[in-house]
Amino acid sequence: MVTDSVAIVVAVISALGSGGAWLQGRVQVRTQRNERRDRAAEILAAVKALLDDTTPDPLGLFATEEKAQKAFAAIEDRWQRCRIPLLTLAYAHPSKRVRDLASRLEAATSSSLAQTALFIGRVVRSPEFDNARQEANRMHGNAVSLLDHLEQAIQRA
Repeated sequence: MVTDSVAIVVAVISALGSGGAWLQGRVQVRTQRNERRDRAAEILAAVKALLDDTTPDPLGLFATEEKAQKAFAAIEDRWQRCRIPLLTLAYAHPSKRVRDLASRLEAATSSSLAQTALFIGRVVRSPEFDNARQEANRMHGNAVSLLDHLEQAIQRA
């Protein structure tokens, strides 16, 4: 009888120990997921700010050669600072959807910035710039759309 009671107590303590380890594991997984989301949010905030600041039409409104050169030197520097973390997200995130969207966002942002630079160059050098303007706005819109999709995917991951 005493032996049975001891066995039951030992079994209960063992079960609680296993449950405690399981709970601790779940808490750790949740903490890691929240930390990933926080890091991803920082990356997306930097890309969003860059895209907001490089909307083609406002940049083209008062563009001059000197302003364009200074602006795009600063834009390129900002892009390179947020590009590597975005690529890291594209290669390291556990969610395939997040990795795919981050990779597509990196390419779309690069294309958008290149097209916007081309548009601004045409604005300061030629009165015929409407096609470049339309293409810059289209590519910029694509990058912004991908940013939104990536943000949603990260929230779900």
